[in-house]
Amino acid sequence: MVGQHPVSSRPAAGLSCTDCLNPTVEVGEQTDFTVQVFNERGCSATGTITILLGELCQYYIPNAFSPGNGDGVNEVFTIYGNGEVEEITRLEIFDRWGNQVFSRRNFAPGDEALGWEGTFRGQDLPAGVFTYYAEIRCAEGSYTEKGGVNLLR
Repeated sequence: MVGQHPVSSRPAAGLSCTDCLNPTVEVGEQTDFTVQVFNERGCSATGTITILLGELCQYYIPNAFSPGNGDGVNEVFTIYGNGEVEEITRLEIFDRWGNQVFSRRNFAPGDEALGWEGTFRGQDLPAGVFTYYAEIRCAEGSYTEKGGVNLLR
């Protein structure tokens, strides 16, 4: 291969090198890189790879829970998160008529002692679908989530 490198990558911005086998990448946004490789006979192949910057903040919001059934599992509705979730700044639960049946602010993710136990004013609510609204604060920003949760009895 006269005058050709075994590897060629573009764009050059963000790459430690454009003609080596193991470049490192440092980008601040989603970037598509095209890589072209050559064999000893001069044949080439081209491929594209997309570097996605994923969210470090991952959280889980259950879609069902079963309070008071005696099995000790899924007794409370709350939001769970990895170490990047700093705080649940707001969690509100509404019945099918739009009445707020639960509200809590500024608590740690996964703290079941502060979650919703399927009650309103000390009374068990019947099985059904309830709507939630949540605000979740993470190191890199805040997120708003809305959805439904099945209360199972």
